[in-house]
Amino acid sequence: MPFPLTLGPTGTLQTSIFLSFAFTSAGLFTFVSPSHPDVFGLPAETTTPVWSLQGVRDLTMGVAYGLLAWQRNYAGTKALMTAHVITGVVDAAVVWEYGKKAKMWGHAAGTTVMATVVAGWWLNGGEGVHI
Repeated sequence: MPFPLTLGPTGTLQTSIFLSFAFTSAGLFTFVSPSHPDVFGLPAETTTPVWSLQGVRDLTMGVAYGLLAWQRNYAGTKALMTAHVITGVVDAAVVWEYGKKAKMWGHAAGTTVMATVVAGWWLNGGEGVHI
């Protein structure tokens, strides 16, 4: 019996476009507002280079999701989202340890949603999971 959460190729494309916009925007935000790591949940005294690295990572992920959407590369989207779940877990752990614990829940919720979608894709198999 297949896992009940499914997205067809259209849903995979929309997911990739959404993630491209979200992460490109988040990455650009760190350069537009380099003195506000507290939005992410990190202490305000976090050094600019660390905050910039987080921005470059998000910007890179956003561009990658956009390129995968443009190519209609559903298998690539699934693989990148799988790797991105690991990033979300690490982000939540770092914010829990060094930042505002209340902000950690936002990272945890986003990571849980992404992990659920990824689990649905992997458990159903195929490049694009069909409805």
